[in-house]
Amino acid sequence: MQNWRKDLEQRDPYMGRVIRKAGAEYLERSEFLAIVQAAKLEAKESARMNARSRG
Repeated sequence: MQNWRKDLEQRDPYMGRVIRKAGAEYLERSEFLAIVQAAKLEAKESARMNARSRG
């Protein structure tokens, strides 16, 4: 819901961390995409490490 509800905090879709507090200005598209890409890589690495430890 990027850029739809400024009154809600915004979280990255992979790790669920807050990347914009409720009421704060919207992130620039390039900044948002960089945060999402980093979170995606971190989530993949975390899943890989979890699978390795189980296995």
